[in-house]
Parts: sequence; C-alpha cells; structure tokens
Amino acid sequence: MNIKYRDAQKKDCSKVAEYINYASDGVLDFLFEGTVGGMTVTQILTHGLLPKTKPGRGGALA
Repeated sequence: MNIKYRDAQKKDCSKVAEYINYASDGVLDFLFEGTVGGMTVTQILTHGLLPKTKPGRGGALA
C-alpha cells in the first residue's frame, strides 16, 4: 500500500466535515439541530472550514 501525505486543500472541506460529524457520534447533530434552516450539520461544518476571502478571517483550512 502506498500512502501519500499532503496539506489539506479547499476541495477537501466537505470530506473533512463528514469525518468530523461522524466522529462526534451525534453530539453535533444535537447541538446544531435547527440552528441554520435547510442546512445539514456537514454543510455547516464545511462552511466553517472553507477559507475566508477577507484578510485575517481565514477558516481552518486557510
């Protein structure tokens, strides 16, 4: 098996959000339930991970 390591990229945000949500074992579902209408927990997390465009306001993967 050949494993390659690299820095996270913007395109990885949704997959990272899925893993975070899975690891929370329902805790994030409980915390975020009904907070942002029409958005799933994974979508909320993805938005938080995406790099921001304004200087000094970067997301987790900025």
